Amino acid sequence: MVATRQSMSIGFVHTRGTLDHYVAVLRQKPEMANTIDILDISLLDLTKPLPILKVKSLLAFAANITTLSIDITGISSRQARLLIKDIKLDSLIAFSTSTLPHDAAALFFVNHPRIVSLSIGICTEHSGSCDLLHVPRLQLLEEIRGPAACSVNIVSSQTRTIAVSHGTANECIALFAGLRDTNAVVFTLDIPFVHKDVYILIQGLQALPTVSALRLREAETMNSTSYKWLHNQLWNTAFRRMHNLKQFELRTSTALIANPGAMEEERWLIGSWKTQLQANGRKVEDQYGNGILFELKPPVPVKNRGEKSCYFS
Repeated sequence: MVATRQSMSIGFVHTRGTLDHYVAVLRQKPEMANTIDILDISLLDLTKPLPILKVKSLLAFAANITTLSIDITGISSRQARLLIKDIKLDSLIAFSTSTLPHDAAALFFVNHPRIVSLSIGICTEHSGSCDLLHVPRLQLLEEIRGPAACSVNIVSSQTRTIAVSHGTANECIALFAGLRDTNAVVFTLDIPFVHKDVYILIQGLQALPTVSALRLREAETMNSTSYKWLHNQLWNTAFRRMHNLKQFELRTSTALIANPGAMEEERWLIGSWKTQLQANGRKVEDQYGNGILFELKPPVPVKNRGEKSCYFS
């Protein structure tokens, strides 16, 4: 059921039966739609035919929602375009989907330019030109999760948080350049990588000097001998150029230390990147399996010396 605006005001539609119930109730009492603030439609593994028109009716009733999450397994581009045609949610600021084809999403965004938070799924367009590349920027967009190549034209000067779900190094760099061109001040960045591209990816990060939280996660499993992680100069150079970096997380299947969780070995690893670590005063924060998470701390002044240093604990 739906809670009132004074409480949760969230509508969950996760089965065909629930969908039927919502539509039936709102047809009899359309004023109840005003109590729905957040609508979560997740219709997975339904037998065909898909209830596209019924979902469309629900969206038409719930015209005042601020947050919409919609996932329908097996929906085609034609069905998705039919679903969102003429739908106008004037109060919508947050939208999430992993199944809506991007050509339909592009049409949806044209009618909903005030979206602040966005999450989109993988692109099924194989011609090399996603429809999202041809829509006006979402000028109020603050955070986005989605493929790098499809997000270039959506981001705006207001974008602060980026989580790239899929993307090559070159696609990520193109996204970084697009953000720089909009004068976006990005604080949080979460991107995938493959070992062979980590050099050019880190170099591309120079376009976003304002990033304060960076997460690099391995996109595929590689042989541990395929990349020399302990390339001190690479990391020293990268950290030196990212003046605002406060948090850094590296997730990789490569064993960075012999015994994950051993603090002495962790200190040694971070110590191997110590040149720039000393300059900015970073402190080891935690250990995540085979990845390293550490947090930058303000430099610790050393008494009677005209330099700054730090300590690891």
